[in-house]
Amino acid sequence: MTLSVIQRISGGFTLLVLLLLVISVNSWHGLSEVDEQQQRSTKEITPIMLYSADMTVAILSANKEMMQFMSANDGQLLLQHDKIFTQQQSIFSRQREKLIQLGHNYQQVKESMAELQDLSNNFFADSRRAFTAHRDYLSLASSIKKLEKELYSEIEFFGNDIEDLTQYGDSAAEKLAGNILAANLKSVSTDLSNILASQDLSEIKLLENSFNTSGYGLMAIEERLKKLQSAGSDNAKYLLETVGILQQAIVDPNAVVQLHKRKVLLKVQQGELLATLSLAINNANTTLTHLRDEARVLADTSRLDSQTIVTASKNTNIIISTLSVLISILIALWVSRSIRTPLKKVLSILRLIANGDLSQRVDIQTNDEFGKLSQWVNELADKQESIIREIQSASLSINTSAKDAADISIDTKLMMDQQQQHSTQVASAIQQMSATVAEVAQSAETAMYRVTDIDESAVQNRALMQQNVTMVNSLADEIEQAAVVIEQLNQDSTNIGQILEAIEGIAGQTNLLALNAAIEAARAGEAGRGFAVVADEVRPLASRTQDATQQIQSMISKLQSGAKDAVAIMQSSRLEAQSTVSQTQKAGSSLEEMEKQLGEIRSMSANIAAAAEQQTAASHEISTSVQHMAEMAAKGAENAEQSAQGSKNLSTLAQQQQKLVSKFNLSVI
Repeated sequence: MTLSVIQRISGGFTLLVLLLLVISVNSWHGLSEVDEQQQRSTKEITPIMLYSADMTVAILSANKEMMQFMSANDGQLLLQHDKIFTQQQSIFSRQREKLIQLGHNYQQVKESMAELQDLSNNFFADSRRAFTAHRDYLSLASSIKKLEKELYSEIEFFGNDIEDLTQYGDSAAEKLAGNILAANLKSVSTDLSNILASQDLSEIKLLENSFNTSGYGLMAIEERLKKLQSAGSDNAKYLLETVGILQQAIVDPNAVVQLHKRKVLLKVQQGELLATLSLAINNANTTLTHLRDEARVLADTSRLDSQTIVTASKNTNIIISTLSVLISILIALWVSRSIRTPLKKVLSILRLIANGDLSQRVDIQTNDEFGKLSQWVNELADKQESIIREIQSASLSINTSAKDAADISIDTKLMMDQQQQHSTQVASAIQQMSATVAEVAQSAETAMYRVTDIDESAVQNRALMQQNVTMVNSLADEIEQAAVVIEQLNQDSTNIGQILEAIEGIAGQTNLLALNAAIEAARAGEAGRGFAVVADEVRPLASRTQDATQQIQSMISKLQSGAKDAVAIMQSSRLEAQSTVSQTQKAGSSLEEMEKQLGEIRSMSANIAAAAEQQTAASHEISTSVQHMAEMAAKGAENAEQSAQGSKNLSTLAQQQQKLVSKFNLSVI
């Protein structure tokens, strides 16, 4: 069976691809297993180590806060340590829940977590009990301190009373008993101090029993005072009440001694709780350490498994790669041998054809790709020989046509140069015309602006003129009103003059009466002296009244004369104001007519400016078109010159082509 070159290469390539697929599948399988181990290590084993470390930190931090809580006395510090302890407990619980979820696939982790859960629950529960005990301890210490102060104060007062009894007792028996009572009270105070200072319950119990010993301490004081009381001592009765208070402080459950015993008992219980907590934290820490060690073992196992998988995948890939290289070498030798011999024959013929010998052909011996290649080389040689013959024939025609085209291009260039000169002259003339039209348009526009300004001034003047007419009319009305007022003033002054004449007549009558009164008083003698005095007073008043009336009369005459003159002036001003109004109205009508004419001039100026602007635009378009024509003529001249040069070059190339074609060795037809 004869195989083509493509079939040989395809078969070898397919075999190599299959071997590469085997290598890829093996690598993918190995990488998948390594990735699985890596994912397992990353998502399970490493978090187990991290969560266990977080739990260790949380429980140790909680233990630290618990120890600081147990040593603190300030309420604010207690709240702060309790809050941080609760936060660490919450962190420990969250990490423990996460670790329980991760460890369900690992038996060692499940067992360690079960053990750790019991230890941690006991630790946190005992810690809470320790917190409660410490708070109770601090509360008792505060109460005891207060009660202790009250007790020692009571003992001090009791000692003072006994000292008073010793010095000022009613009898010798009381004074003698005072010394004995003082000694026993000292023993009681010493025993109480030892009880309150002791932290040993057995010692406290022994000292407490001393208070119940007959003939000692407090019992001795009570017995001695009862004897004094039976002997009729009133002081002994008072002192026995204090003894009862001291006994109550010793035996009462809420008194200082019993509270101190409870405080010592709480201290002992705290010590036991702390020992239990220390053991619990150590056990929990040991369990967490064991859990981390188990996680490390799991990580090491996962790493070893990954290394084993990588090694196996590596060895398999080496074997398959070696086999692929050997097969590739064999296929390469086989394919290259089947290609080299026929290719050598084809290359020898192609070398001859490349050197210009188109008469040689390849001898076809096979039906594979190289047989087809030989056939195509022969066909190529035949077609190339035919083309060379056609090129040789066409070169002569191209040479002749190129010479003719060069002559035509030279004539075309001359005509284009002349057209360019004429177009340039036309463009220059149109540009001058455009500049002139632009100046006309600018002048028309300036005239329109001047007419517009004059029009606006005329409008403003007409408005001002209208205001003047209004004001002059108003002034005429006011002058008319003033004339009426002054006429009324003239009438009022005439009335005042009449009234003054009456007053002057009354003054004359009064003067006459005063004279008559003086005459009558002179007749009456001493009895008419009072009338004489009144007559003397009335005469000057009447005389002054008459003088004032004459002055007012003179002023009124002047006022009447001025009022008549003012009326005449007002009448003249009214006539002049009416004449001014008439002339102002005529001026307003003239301004209105001028405003209409200016509007027509402005409209004509706008039309002139618009027409000049349109003419400028048209001139600009014509100038642009002429310039464009000049540029096109210049470009046409340049293209004609290039065409002439191209025709010359084409003629030269045709000659060169004939020389090149003559180098080929063609077969004889």
